[in-house]
Amino acid sequence: MLEELGHVLAQVGAGKCLLEAGDDGRQGCRAVDALEDLGRARAELDHAFGVEQHESLLRGLPLKAVASLELEHRADLFFRRPDRAGVYGDHATHLLRDEGRWLVATSTWGDFDRTGMGITLATSTADLLRGEHVLDTRPLDLPTTALPGRVVGTWDPHLAMIDGHWHLAFVAARRFFDFYPALARAAEPGRLDGWELLGAAPDRRATEGTQLCRLDGTWRVLASDGPDNPRGLRERFPVFDLAMSEIGALDAPYPTNIPWPTLLERDGVWTMLTFDGTPYGGGVSGYGTHGDLLVLRTKRPDAASDGAGHRQTGERT
Repeated sequence: MLEELGHVLAQVGAGKCLLEAGDDGRQGCRAVDALEDLGRARAELDHAFGVEQHESLLRGLPLKAVASLELEHRADLFFRRPDRAGVYGDHATHLLRDEGRWLVATSTWGDFDRTGMGITLATSTADLLRGEHVLDTRPLDLPTTALPGRVVGTWDPHLAMIDGHWHLAFVAARRFFDFYPALARAAEPGRLDGWELLGAAPDRRATEGTQLCRLDGTWRVLASDGPDNPRGLRERFPVFDLAMSEIGALDAPYPTNIPWPTLLERDGVWTMLTFDGTPYGGGVSGYGTHGDLLVLRTKRPDAASDGAGHRQTGERT
């Protein structure tokens, strides 16, 4: 079971964290060191909300030094859109290394006014892990007409290359705010368009934070069931297959708000980066912020035998 390890980054609105974790990125889940040497779908940053209305990238210390859990501010990303003037602090973003370029899928929260929401994509060969950047985007034409009923917006994109095809997990909203997770696949190998719907979970009303993650060698979709869901589907982390049928749930504590399940595994220890609903800065984004960054970890497999290693109980730092 994942235990709450630390309340490690107070008052940041759930900024991004880049973990330097050796070969962990080759599992297809999270960012790693030596990014220039990694191939497609090797280096990732999970999406999160930026308290300053843009994406802020942070780097954590190596897992060998995880007891300190210090974070370092690395970069800021802003976005241009083709259909309107200006630069926007869009967020709920997935930053993914694809061979010699970055793919940046983001949600158009920067000027949200409850009339619509969408997902855009940018590409860049610049070093997005350092400095400030303004990225040109294009909208992703997702297969929302294949979903049941009306869709007023989409957000929380998460990309992965699976069997030669790009897959995109995302959230679809019937109205603001009534939303559920879905999964699409690009019809042609290697392309980032021509999306076809693989499945959805429309029995939810408040499920977001979609993630594609390989568990035991099999690709799964993770999400977060918020407290406004129907009874039995509240405050849990469901696991779906690629047809979006639920096959189980993560065994982990559920903080306040709708915390996202960002997982990585190293040497038999699973770590989850997530957040709670601790408020910060008032209505910065018009709808609040996503609290403090939390780190959850399983116990090390040999901890019982040597009495050393990871902390055994939940602790806030």
